[in-house]
Amino acid sequence: MTDHSEPLARKSERARVLAAAGEAGHAWTLVQRDVQRTLRQPRPDPKLLLAAAEIELARSNPREARRYVEKLVQTGAEDAEVQRTYARVLMDQNDDAGARRALARAVKLDPTDTETFEQLAELEAGDRRRRAELLLQAGQREALHLNPHRAESLLDRAARSEPGLAAESWRRRGELRQMLGRPAESLAAFQKATEVDVDDATAYRGIGDAHSALGDSRSAEKAYRKALAIRPDDADSLNGLGAVQLELDAPDEALPLLRRSVKLDSADAVKRRNLAQALRATGDLEGALDLLAKTPADGHPQSAAQCRGHPDGGGCTRCDRPGPARRPAPRRPVRAAADH
Repeated sequence: MTDHSEPLARKSERARVLAAAGEAGHAWTLVQRDVQRTLRQPRPDPKLLLAAAEIELARSNPREARRYVEKLVQTGAEDAEVQRTYARVLMDQNDDAGARRALARAVKLDPTDTETFEQLAELEAGDRRRRAELLLQAGQREALHLNPHRAESLLDRAARSEPGLAAESWRRRGELRQMLGRPAESLAAFQKATEVDVDDATAYRGIGDAHSALGDSRSAEKAYRKALAIRPDDADSLNGLGAVQLELDAPDEALPLLRRSVKLDSADAVKRRNLAQALRATGDLEGALDLLAKTPADGHPQSAAQCRGHPDGGGCTRCDRPGPARRPAPRRPVRAAADH
């Protein structure tokens, strides 16, 4: 028997779960009386109407589902979930144009939602490139939600749908693994990206970040140089290469790279801290302290591999990375050439 004391919101959600699990009949039995009652009210319950629409979709009754979802829209229940359900109803009735409009509204209401982009991709079965681009966007959103398995599955589907996007798919997988703190796995993905596209500067930078995180400064240096050969003004690659030079006790080589990186991206606090480290290591402690005094507290990069601590020799309080174990450099003027 139905528990009439159960709150409507919980009952509606349970009915939706049952419908999604293939038990539409049980779901309808659970909420039928409540749905009939709410339809007679001036302000119908939106959760019940949404549950009713999804149950009817599960029962292959798109006409009835549309009646509920349009009633739901009339109540002013404007959220992405409602628009996605509306799009499913319209797709079942072969109204692809209407479904696209509903999904476009869903994107505006919640740009981070993955399901919306998956539904849009479903609509683009005839355009492989567009379908793959939408799957890539869905995968990126799952990555931001830190759902790695779903993200990688969507990125893989994008690459299989359109091989021309395989390099970007591998690069996105590398960025996800990097964000999760898995440098060896991110290295493998970035290397795959460069096998597909030998001119992918961002992937070479990712290889540099991964090698640096794994403690292989020489391999990181080679990767950053490849990235800069393709894109000379990439501030992150300049920062990465400069940070590696600091690791290799070559502050004179690091200084011009880090100056240029900060010039290209002056708002990034970590780039400024790395430059301050190079200034200190080349003897300009005053310049280092002055730069730090003007550095905001935010702006940490995606990869801790590119942060080399603070110019006082301590670690980075934002990524918990220890500062480089290096004896203080003798105080000497910074060469003029370092500004170029």
